[in-house]
Amino acid sequence: FVANGVTNHNTTISACISAYETYKLINLGDPQRYYGLPASNTIQLISVATDRDQAGLLYQEVSGHFSKCAFFAPYTANNTQAYARFQSPKDIERYGSFSENMNAKATLKVTFRSCIAKGLRGAGNILVILDEVAHFTDSGQSSADEVYKAVVPSRAAFTPKDLNNKLIKLSETSDGRAILISSPLGKTGLFYRQFQLGMAGAKDIFCVQAPTWEVNPTVGTDYFEAEYRT
Repeated sequence: FVANGVTNHNTTISACISAYETYKLINLGDPQRYYGLPASNTIQLISVATDRDQAGLLYQEVSGHFSKCAFFAPYTANNTQAYARFQSPKDIERYGSFSENMNAKATLKVTFRSCIAKGLRGAGNILVILDEVAHFTDSGQSSADEVYKAVVPSRAAFTPKDLNNKLIKLSETSDGRAILISSPLGKTGLFYRQFQLGMAGAKDIFCVQAPTWEVNPTVGTDYFEAEYRT
């Protein structure tokens, strides 16, 4: 959980996390076997934003990381405005390279969605990012609570398994994680409740609070002086 100041690059931070977690999955070689999943299962990393436009901004940020980093080039499959797919090394071995066959299967998916809970259920998500989650609506299918309940439980299955017996867990702790990142919006709602738990020392929550001038150093001192006066 990251609680930032009034005007930060939260989308940039979310994009960096998405790219890094994709990198980690590819480096596993055969992530489905590592987690005891069927070979054809898609492992998804999902970023949920306040609306379609914000999701589009997040996509642009993440896509920039993927396109600028040579590491991802051999594994990149289809890339749309709503998601990006990647092949693991095992996908390439099993199905062939997407660069040679556009029908080759790619089982890693990075997707960007707006916050409507009923459309977020079903997939197995090893990473869930709720971007600017304090600014989700207060009630209904787009509320932070409903979105959280729809996607966060899906990360629980990602415990490392014995490579010879997928029924044997090598750890009781899931590698799946949820990142709630936001500029603050009052002392209410899901984000504030989770932030309080983290600051109180909850063992499964890592909590970071950072001021604007650390996260977004492009903001000038005159802005902070004006904010302080008001």
